[in-house]
Amino acid sequence: MTVPEDVAATLDQWVQTGVIESVSQFVADTVTRRASRTESLTRWEKAIGGRPSAELIDRVRASHGLPPRIDDSAA
Repeated sequence: MTVPEDVAATLDQWVQTGVIESVSQFVADTVTRRASRTESLTRWEKAIGGRPSAELIDRVRASHGLPPRIDDSAA
């Protein structure tokens, strides 16, 4: 796996300062969490019959203090 030099330097620094145990473990944990999240979202979308509406997504975001999502289709 290749990462930009600045990312590699940050990861190496995190190992040296004890923020993470190892780069390999950090990458494995991160990929596992992302895959689990993606799988969960896919199951949820299947259960509700598809992706939630933009309005619902924005209402949930607002309830968490987040701004509305950016509508890529308007670009």
